[in-house]
Amino acid sequence: ERLENFKISKYAYGEDYHEVIKEILKEMMIELQEEIGEFGFRVFVDSAPVLEKAWARKSGLGWVGKNANLITKKHGSFYFLAEIICDLDLNYDSATTDHCGSCRKCIDACPTQAIVSDKIVDGSKCISYATIELKNEIPDYFEGKMDDWMFGCDVCQDVCPWNRFSAPTLQEKFAPNLQKLNFRKKEWEELTQELFSEIFKKSAVKRTKFSGLMRNVNFLKDNGLQISSQLKSILQEFTWLLPKTFCGILYLRKKLEMKKSVKIFLKILLSLLGVVIFYLLCVVLLPYIEISATKKHFK
Repeated sequence: ERLENFKISKYAYGEDYHEVIKEILKEMMIELQEEIGEFGFRVFVDSAPVLEKAWARKSGLGWVGKNANLITKKHGSFYFLAEIICDLDLNYDSATTDHCGSCRKCIDACPTQAIVSDKIVDGSKCISYATIELKNEIPDYFEGKMDDWMFGCDVCQDVCPWNRFSAPTLQEKFAPNLQKLNFRKKEWEELTQELFSEIFKKSAVKRTKFSGLMRNVNFLKDNGLQISSQLKSILQEFTWLLPKTFCGILYLRKKLEMKKSVKIFLKILLSLLGVVIFYLLCVVLLPYIEISATKKHFK
């Protein structure tokens, strides 16, 4: 999340969770069968139309938050869900209660206002959907709102108070791939198919394919250039306005002094001074703003 880098959702920092978790669950089932005998089962990790959040809520694992993620008191929402469907008779737990209360942090923080109401996310406005699942071009709606996310988005989870209880994973295969994190914008813009295949061979990022990732990168790049151009245009307008502003100050001073309205003159002078200060700040900050022109609030 540094200025010179595009952003990738945390779950994609390491190896592809689909493969890692499925392998772990299969090994667990084999060990269980050695203890209690054969039984039928299937393992799913986002690989079948299973309503995993609904079943997880009913089983008492957590509650569905306003950002539509499953949240737990002990771990927040930074974890993966997977299912083992088997033919064993098992005891089960009951659903837990909702603990979001009146909190609106995820709703207010969403860069694209995709969380339209409690637990309802408009996929057509969601950065994660646009950068991963969407097969067509990214709609103009996302211009200036992507916050440098090139794969996924973690904003609604990052701001969730329950995620203060989340902890780094102990699974080595989920350790961050530093090659991904250390790339800078220029390097992403020059990415080749061969390098993409090498870096993301075992990564969830391969889901979006090389063409999809480059579409995202180019959208962010073009949008950044457009905003930078708009800022330069604004500065040019101020450059043209300043001489007229100072002439206006002198003219007003003459007129107001004739009427001996010094107080009014000072108020107008302070207002115009604010315009000048804004112009100077823009001149000083423009090079830094251009570094990450699409950053939310130019952070």
